[in-house]
Amino acid sequence: MGSADTSFYANSVEGNNFSDGTNAQDYMHMNGMFIDPKDNNLVCSFRNQDQIIKINRQTNSIVWRLGGKNGDFRLFSDQIFLRQHNPSLADNNQTLMIFDNGDATLRPESRVLELQLDEANKKIAAFKSFSIPEPFTAFMGSVQKHGDEYFIGGGTANYMLEVNYVTGQKIKEFTGGQYSSYRAYSYPTMEN
Repeated sequence: MGSADTSFYANSVEGNNFSDGTNAQDYMHMNGMFIDPKDNNLVCSFRNQDQIIKINRQTNSIVWRLGGKNGDFRLFSDQIFLRQHNPSLADNNQTLMIFDNGDATLRPESRVLELQLDEANKKIAAFKSFSIPEPFTAFMGSVQKHGDEYFIGGGTANYMLEVNYVTGQKIKEFTGGQYSSYRAYSYPTMEN
């Protein structure tokens, strides 16, 4: 990701005005990152690129790009994510989970995506999506997976939801009124 990589400017989905030298342009907007335990490299979410990028921590080079205008993996139309947040690993680090915000114009629906990646061949080995039965979340958001359940933080849609993704049954639901949360997490409680 050297300074010579100008593709990030061209791939920005937020309509930045790069001729404006007086105001900062948010052409990438990194909003999440984790270290992949399989190879110790960084997996980063860039909202304004509609892209998840894996970066080699030793060389600073891009290992792969998922999504966006110049992704390395072929995505079918139902696999395309927009303005995503909170990438994480699930299923013993075999599944990449993404809070897919959607887009107010292109797809005003938020989803949870699970992707198993064949990184060597740059293919999607398995894919699952879950349409969140709550209002569209334009900004922020998060998801955790516990067994057959997702715990979803609805960001600017001001909700938290625990739902069985197999049956669609809502287990717990919280609304935040006028307050939103960037991310929400559920932790197991200790039983007496």
